[in-house]
Amino acid sequence: MHKLKNKTYEEIYGLEKANILKSIRSKQWKGFKRTEENKKNCSLSKLGDKNPTKQDWVRKKMSNSAIERFKNNEERLKCGNGNRGRKISIEQKNKLSKALKGRSYEDLFGKEKADMMKAKRKQEALARTKEQKERALQASYKALGSHPNKFEVRALKHLESLYPNKFIFTGDGSMFINGKSPDAFSQELKAVALFNGIYWHLTRFNLEVNDTNKRIIEKIESSPFIEYGYKVLFIWEDEI
Repeated sequence: MHKLKNKTYEEIYGLEKANILKSIRSKQWKGFKRTEENKKNCSLSKLGDKNPTKQDWVRKKMSNSAIERFKNNEERLKCGNGNRGRKISIEQKNKLSKALKGRSYEDLFGKEKADMMKAKRKQEALARTKEQKERALQASYKALGSHPNKFEVRALKHLESLYPNKFIFTGDGSMFINGKSPDAFSQELKAVALFNGIYWHLTRFNLEVNDTNKRIIEKIESSPFIEYGYKVLFIWEDEI
């Protein structure tokens, strides 16, 4: 086998001389137009197994070159802007999917960029999950024609006696905070109220009705609202 086979200009001549030779070759072919017969012969000479990209060493070199290129932020931005607004056919999508199958983000973009992309996708997935959950709950409340039950009516009256004209009823799914729907809400106090029935919040979990278990439930149920900066008031069914 010839000792120069499968080697690039850079490997044979070094980077500086390789660039000079490439520039000379580029100028030699500039403006040259091939005949239809020449195009056809060129195409036929590279059909099937004769195609250089079918050779493992060529495919590996092309792949490594593309991977290294896309680790550069400037190159990724340049490529992204060039493809913006471009529509990809189903056939192209299938080819891309097949070509990238089995490769990790780290393989394609490097560890730093891969970590950023994974974090972003996780945040987007969580946001979608919350939105979907809220829409499903809103549809459920609407289908049931939700309105305050007897306990909620009592709890609202009790809340009104403690904070006159401060809270509005939101237990019908009209408001969601961090994926949760409070039973009552106060814009002025930046607070929510949760009306906890004994069965739904203790008995069905085989928990005894006592202060210790109530505090455990309160800690769990208040967490999503506290995370968004809201105060949380609890009204238990057996306390009013």
